Amino acid sequence: MEHLKKISMSDREISDAKNGITSRKEYGFRDPVVRSVVDKFVKRSDVGYAKYGSTLDDERRLKMKGLQKYLNDVQEELMDAVLYSIHKLFLYIVKILL
Repeated sequence: MEHLKKISMSDREISDAKNGITSRKEYGFRDPVVRSVVDKFVKRSDVGYAKYGSTLDDERRLKMKGLQKYLNDVQEELMDAVLYSIHKLFLYIVKILL
């Protein structure tokens, strides 16, 4: 048994193993902005999986929430985005003017 090592796996690797995913496709990006956005999507997915223990696909496939809940979630997220954006812009303008 000495030859067995404890392997530390990320949440993404554990999820992949549970779902039979054995490899991931790598993409080359011409545009570093696009790569940055894609990286943020992947990190956001990892945060959501760590927090809720399921993926958006799980929610859809297993009918964990209905359309009304999805639409409510979208509404709340967009409201937060607008408020955060306006607040950041306001702080930026105040900083420039003062």
